[in-house]
Amino acid sequence: MFLTERQQQILAHLRQHGTSTVQQLVDFTGASDSSVRRDLTELEKQQIVERQHGAATLRHAVLAEKSLPEKAMECLQEKQRIMKRAAQEVGYGECIYIDAGSTTMHIIPHLVNKNVTVVTNGIMHVPHLMEQQIQTIMLGGEVKMTTQAVIGAKAITQLQDYYFDRAFIGANGFSAVHGYTTADLEEATLKKIAMQQAKRAYVVADGTKYEQRQFAKFGELQQATLITSTLQAEKQRSLTAHTEVYVV
Repeated sequence: MFLTERQQQILAHLRQHGTSTVQQLVDFTGASDSSVRRDLTELEKQQIVERQHGAATLRHAVLAEKSLPEKAMECLQEKQRIMKRAAQEVGYGECIYIDAGSTTMHIIPHLVNKNVTVVTNGIMHVPHLMEQQIQTIMLGGEVKMTTQAVIGAKAITQLQDYYFDRAFIGANGFSAVHGYTTADLEEATLKKIAMQQAKRAYVVADGTKYEQRQFAKFGELQQATLITSTLQAEKQRSLTAHTEVYVV
């Protein structure tokens, strides 16, 4: 779902402050009172914000996402195994998209000597890519502080200009019923576009994300190959009925 630049500014202010008055948002965006109120009405319809007495608050599902450092140490060995397996899919000289996130970053050491070009919205990926001397294109736009991901209209426009051999996308949840989901609507938009721009898309997420449903959906299960960690046989069968699944 596309958000206007002013709506993105409003969300950025709410992420920083939690709750903001209409006047604070008017001062921050430089827009009129009526324009801000229209944006808040639209964001409320999309279930992104809650409004009360001349103020607005991000809904809990949008606020709940952990920061990148918090995520980085969770299921670390599983994430490393997942991305080692993911790297086996990459051919020599390919152009690939690496989504921001604490799982996807672990593919980078396995790309050495593959002569790939990487496009990414992950701020934290860039130093590691440079260290490995991997050709890199960094999307520009607004930086989301918690996940250190580049988001917003400018990033979307740039992403739509690229086509990829493969895209590796992180997820906060996956299930046969709800598909692939994440906590942030704007990140979901980028994930969806990256999947559309790739010849083949992969969602990479550890097994704890099974049957988890987050705020924003970015794809159906069958739209990407799933690479995940240990799952019980019954759970794996429920997924393989819909898409190709690699369990490491």
